[in-house]
Amino acid sequence: MCLKKIRGFILPSPGEGKLIRLPKAFPDKLPFKNIYDCYQYAKIGNTYHGAHSSIEAIYAISIEGKSTEVVTKQLFEVDKWIKDNTIYKEK
Repeated sequence: MCLKKIRGFILPSPGEGKLIRLPKAFPDKLPFKNIYDCYQYAKIGNTYHGAHSSIEAIYAISIEGKSTEVVTKQLFEVDKWIKDNTIYKEK
């Protein structure tokens, strides 16, 4: 019997202003299960103006789960958590 896992990833977009704080987003530091890969693109001290394409993401986070619904729900939760725990100094 072959167990099928569904995988997905999210590229949280940056906010506006000078980045002063990012959450620790390594798989073992995030408060979520099923994250198997994470890469940080953003750098503290850089100024961001939102995202105009996917190459302007602050992280790339990959998740796996038993169903599309589980993975989709967790992708939205991770995106919100990253945005809620990232701080920018406004212009």
